[in-house]
Amino acid sequence: MATTEKTRNEGYGFWGTVSIEKPDEVEKFWALAIQAVADAAAVDAPMARRFLDSGHGRHFADAVLDRYETDALAAIRDAILFLDFNHSRRTGPRSGNFRRMVRRMGSYED
Repeated sequence: MATTEKTRNEGYGFWGTVSIEKPDEVEKFWALAIQAVADAAAVDAPMARRFLDSGHGRHFADAVLDRYETDALAAIRDAILFLDFNHSRRTGPRSGNFRRMVRRMGSYED
């Protein structure tokens, strides 16, 4: 289980995007997202935080908010599934993209 890390990018990334739409719930969304991203990508909390603080985290937040009705965790999980599946002409349908994206973005040092 990942520990919750604080964002280092309150104005952008996942935190900044969610804070625009759901300012009273941003801390709840953040804690759930750190855990779900770490679990889905099999990474530690610092790597999940770096992903969420990146530009990809901003797009991930958009996908979460598009799916959010009443259950934040369900919206986060649905967004992970959406981003994990990629279909291209060259490779056809495949999954595993979310893990690769998180690991690529999370590997950068702050």
